[in-house]
Amino acid sequence: MRRLRLLSLSTAAALTLGFAPLPLDEATSPLAGVPVVGAEVPLLSDGVELLLNVPAAPAISATFDPEREYLYQSTLRGIDVYDVSVPERPRLVGTEPMAFFQNEAVSMGLAQHREDGTTFVTVGLDLFGAGIMESGPDAQVSGSYVYIVDVTDPTDPQLVSGGEASTSTHTITCVDPECHYAYTAGNDQEFSILDLTDLGDPRELTTVDSAFGGHDWDQDGAGVMWQVGWNGAAAWDVTDPTDPQLLNTTDEFGTDPDWNNFILHNTIRPNATVGPEVGGTQGRPDHAGQPGRPDHAGGPGGVATSEPDRELPEYHVDRGNVLLATEEDYIDPTCEDEGSFETWGVDTLDPGEVEAGTGALGEVDGGTVTPLGRWNTEVFDTGIDTPAGAFCSAHYFDYHQSGLVAQGFYQQGLRILDVDDPGDIRQVGYWVPQASEVWSAYWVPERDEDGRVVRTATGDVAKSDIVYTSDLVRGIDVLRVGAVDEPTEERTTVAAPVFERWLQADPTATARAEASAFGFACPLPSLTGPVAEAATSSPGALGGALGRTQDDGATVGGLPVPVP
Repeated sequence: MRRLRLLSLSTAAALTLGFAPLPLDEATSPLAGVPVVGAEVPLLSDGVELLLNVPAAPAISATFDPEREYLYQSTLRGIDVYDVSVPERPRLVGTEPMAFFQNEAVSMGLAQHREDGTTFVTVGLDLFGAGIMESGPDAQVSGSYVYIVDVTDPTDPQLVSGGEASTSTHTITCVDPECHYAYTAGNDQEFSILDLTDLGDPRELTTVDSAFGGHDWDQDGAGVMWQVGWNGAAAWDVTDPTDPQLLNTTDEFGTDPDWNNFILHNTIRPNATVGPEVGGTQGRPDHAGQPGRPDHAGGPGGVATSEPDRELPEYHVDRGNVLLATEEDYIDPTCEDEGSFETWGVDTLDPGEVEAGTGALGEVDGGTVTPLGRWNTEVFDTGIDTPAGAFCSAHYFDYHQSGLVAQGFYQQGLRILDVDDPGDIRQVGYWVPQASEVWSAYWVPERDEDGRVVRTATGDVAKSDIVYTSDLVRGIDVLRVGAVDEPTEERTTVAAPVFERWLQADPTATARAEASAFGFACPLPSLTGPVAEAATSSPGALGGALGRTQDDGATVGGLPVPVP
C-alpha cells in the first residue's frame, strides 16, 4: 500500500511553539477577556491530545461498521475504507473513486442481516454524481439520486447500482439493519421511502407527507427515527418501515429564529427508552471490566449500569428524554449568528397524549418537544464579521456515554461539550487547527474480541476516548479526550482563543453563502474541471475524467485519492 504522510504528536507539539495569546482591550472589544492568536498555530486545550493526522481526500462524513473493524469515509472524490483495528492509527485499505456532491451522512446495510450477504453503503447526491459501474460509466446531475457501493470486501469497494427518487437525497438513512428500506432527506412537504431489497435495482417505493424534513434522519437506541429540517424535528415509529407513524414533533420553537434560524441539522437521543413513556432513570454505563473495554454484563453486547448517585433533574440524558441537536445556520454570512448546538426536552412519544395537549400533531409547531439549552462558540453574538463566514456553524456531532459531545464546527474546529446539565452546556475541550473545516466528529466505538461494537444496556454504542474528525481540508484527525474519565463536576469549563483573522470582515462571505443554491447549509465546491464537464456532457466522457477504465478498475488518474 502507498505510504501515507502522517502528522505525529511531536510534530503537532512543535507547531504550537510560540503560542502567544494577545488579550483584547476590554474597553473596545466585544471579545473582552478572550485571547486572540495572531500567529497561524493550532489551538489545543488541556486534556485533548492530537494523536495523528491522516491526509486524505476532502472528507465529508463517515460511519463505523458495527460488525467489523472498518470505517467508511465519504469524500468529494469517492468512498474510502479504513482499517480501524488500531483506533489510534486508521489505515487506508480500499477506495472506490467517484465524483459526487454531497452525501453528508453515510448509511449502511449489513451482510449479517441480508439474504444476499452484501454489506454496502449509500451515496446520496445533491447536485451531481459520477462513477464506474460494472455496466460502464454513469453520470448524474440530480439532487434526487442514490448510488449503492458494495463494501463486502473492504479492500475492494465497488459501485454497483443507482436509482432515482422524487425528493432530495442530500442524506439517505437506512431504517433497518439490513437496510431493506431507507428514507431520503426530502423537503418541507414530503420524503421518499427507498426500497433497497434488490441492490441491483434501488427504487422509490412511495413518498410520505411531512413538514419536518429537509436534512437528515437519526435512529435512537429504541428504534425511533428522528427527522430534522426546515421546521424543526419529528419522531416517527418505524415498526413498519413502509408505513411510518408520527409520534411527536417540536413545539412553536421549532420555527423560532432563536432556535432554528435555518434548519435543525441532525440529532441524537441518548439512553432512549422503548415505548411512549420517557423520562425514566437509566443510569450511565460503567466501564467495570478491563480498562477501556466495557463488560458485557448488560446482556448480549451490553455493559453494566449503575444507579445515579444523585437525584437527576426532570430532563437529563440519563433519563432518555433529552434530544441533542445541531441547529445549522449559514444564511447569515458572519459568525455573529452562527448555528448552535442545542438540547431539547422530550416529554412524551405518545401521539394520543400530544393530540390531547395540542390537538395539532403533524402541524408545524404542533408538538411538545421543547428547547432546554444551547451553546455557541466565543465569536457568537458579538457583531463581528469574520472570514469564517458561512463556515462557522455547528455541524455533525457524536455523543459519548460519559455525557460528552464531540461537535464539529466547520472552520472553528472540534468542540468537546459537557451536557450533564442540558440547560447549562459547558465546553471542556477543543481542537482548532489553523487551516481546517470540520464537517463531522465521531467517537470511536468500543469493540469486543470479535471486532463487534459493544452496546450499553440502553442500546447505544459504547464509545472509547478517541475522536475522529472528517475534515474537508485535513482529512482525518485522531484525538484522545481525557475528560471521558472525569466526573462531570471535575471537568473544567474552558474558552478557546480565536484567530485574529476571524475578527476581520470578509467581503466575499455573503456571496459565498448565496452561492449555495442547493438549499442546504454546506459549502458549495466549484463545479469545474474534467469530472464536472463529463458529468454535465455525456456519460461516455466519464471514464477519462475519472482516470480509469471499465477494464482496469485499479487505475486512478484524474482523481487524486489515496490508492491501496
